[in-house]
Amino acid sequence: MRLPGLLVCAPVLVACAAGCGGSQHAIETPSVTLPRSLAQTWASRADAIAAAASAGQGCRAQSLAASLRDEVVSADARVPAAYRTTLLVSVNRLADRIVCVPPTKTVTAQAQPPPQPAHHADHPKGHKHDHEGQGQDQ
Repeated sequence: MRLPGLLVCAPVLVACAAGCGGSQHAIETPSVTLPRSLAQTWASRADAIAAAASAGQGCRAQSLAASLRDEVVSADARVPAAYRTTLLVSVNRLADRIVCVPPTKTVTAQAQPPPQPAHHADHPKGHKHDHEGQGQDQ
């Protein structure tokens, strides 16, 4: 996992989500901001992604990033056009940079019993052996 890239993308995502850049414009110019609920939700999601990645939980971070990407895409109509492209690029980069490496599983095979000796394999089944008295006079 490339943590430095994640640390660069997360603040960009949070900044876009928060609609940063105070309004110093005249009253005639409407302020373009992201709805506060979206900004807060996405900022907390970005924090959770960064925390999971920092903890070495790449699969969890990847899942959270994919979920965030889906949320951003589905909220497209609520995102002001001024932020849409930057936000989508940032969330896509974030999700694409996280690598999920599943933990390796150790499989222990049980020992097989040794094969049975084949010394009776040449005798027909059910053939009785008369080993007693062999070599003796009767």
